[in-house]
Amino acid sequence: MQLAPIFLVAALMAVDGGLTPVGESWGLSRWMMALAAIGPLFPTLLLTWLGVWRCMKQLSRGRVPSPIIAAERFTRWSRVAIVLIHVLGVTVFGWLDLVRSVVGDLVFVDEFIALLPALLGLCATWWIYYPVERRLRDALLIRRMDEGLPVYPLLGRMAFVLLQVRLQLLLLLVPVLLIMLCREAAQNLVPRFTEKSSVTFVTELATLGSAAAVFIVSPLLARVLLDVRPMAAGELRESLLEVCRRHRVKMRELLVWNTNGSMINAAVMGLISPLRYVMITDALIETLWQEQVRAVMAHEIGHVKRHHMPWLIACLLASFIFTWQVLIWVVQGIGIYAWAADHGMADWIVLGVNAANLILGLLLFGWVCRRFERQADTFAVQHLSGMGSGGPDQATPLVTEDAGRAMRGALESIAVMNTVDRHRRSWRHGSIAWRQQYLKSIVGRPVDRLPIDRLMRWIRVITVCVLLGSLALEVFSIPPKSELEQTLIHTLPHAPTTVGVIAVP
Repeated sequence: MQLAPIFLVAALMAVDGGLTPVGESWGLSRWMMALAAIGPLFPTLLLTWLGVWRCMKQLSRGRVPSPIIAAERFTRWSRVAIVLIHVLGVTVFGWLDLVRSVVGDLVFVDEFIALLPALLGLCATWWIYYPVERRLRDALLIRRMDEGLPVYPLLGRMAFVLLQVRLQLLLLLVPVLLIMLCREAAQNLVPRFTEKSSVTFVTELATLGSAAAVFIVSPLLARVLLDVRPMAAGELRESLLEVCRRHRVKMRELLVWNTNGSMINAAVMGLISPLRYVMITDALIETLWQEQVRAVMAHEIGHVKRHHMPWLIACLLASFIFTWQVLIWVVQGIGIYAWAADHGMADWIVLGVNAANLILGLLLFGWVCRRFERQADTFAVQHLSGMGSGGPDQATPLVTEDAGRAMRGALESIAVMNTVDRHRRSWRHGSIAWRQQYLKSIVGRPVDRLPIDRLMRWIRVITVCVLLGSLALEVFSIPPKSELEQTLIHTLPHAPTTVGVIAVP
């Protein structure tokens, strides 16, 4: 769900940036195009409801936990389907153009209306899943009382949906929409005050500047959008702040993220220290042992200490630039674009290259993200093993079994309390089992000579080479751009805008 807002908005920006929906040349009526664009949402939600209903039947017969995991998978894949339906509706069936034909090209209004079906569909998946959540909360109630943990009030269906929207949508959707609003405002205002020859450059510069501004202030938006409060003074707070002091990482505040006990998670937000926050959910603090909470804190500080946020932006750019160039070489090499142009199918090739670039770029970037996450896990066990706690003459410490056990235990608790299958693959984090197995493999090794740190250095070197090579090709036009490249440049979403959108998290 973390990337859903990016895909939803990126499809709109692609069409707004010049991508022509291929379905507009099929001669279908406006109503048929609208039905093809948003009609599949209804059977998708119906199938989701039937799947969850079947899982509830199994739960009533006493089968656990497989029905809970199955229901979560049903709703997760339905959200993927809803996002895909929206992307196809906008880029193939011209859903945004259909909306504009009714309400006009008003700043932000038409884009927001075009987003509504997908957003409502995502909300409907949480509405459908609520009975499973309620059953799970009922089952955990007695266990929490026996263990002396806080008991939270059971939320009603609408309150549960609104909570999920705040937790899983708004944190990324609001900054993305702000960037889209700034971009459209720049497109409307810049031509009024700028010479015609520099309109494109100034518009892109204004868009990039607004995206950077939103990225910098997004932690302040999170404080407004999420229910957070400063962590109360005490032993736990001092223990967590000591992690920051040992590694010389500054932040503005350590926050408790109120989720009504529904989520075990933590996050660090903010590129600069005056606007940097570490957020830890209420359930994580109440469920994990103190040493495990310290491990999670060290994981988040590892993201900052290893400069993951700026490097993730660079790797994102490099991933899409690399896959885009490879696709251009492949399509040119087999001559398919010239053949398609002769047969009136050039638009399909352009759409296919754009789609392939998105998929392959995300796959490559996902692989890189998982290595960043592995390095943050490594930093946590390095910290717990004593890294940075001694003087220059102290012997290099080794990764201890206790440190590895603390981080592995934190991951295990996250999987259990969030009802996540340990072996379930994650595009950005990797599976819990994969991460735990790695942590076992580094026990007994010197903390300053671990393979993941060497791998990350190579990833940074390759990223810089790709970016500098791309810049050289652009500046010196080596080789001159082909007809396919020129066509793709005009149909792809503007690069600064796309980078700004994806960089916000």
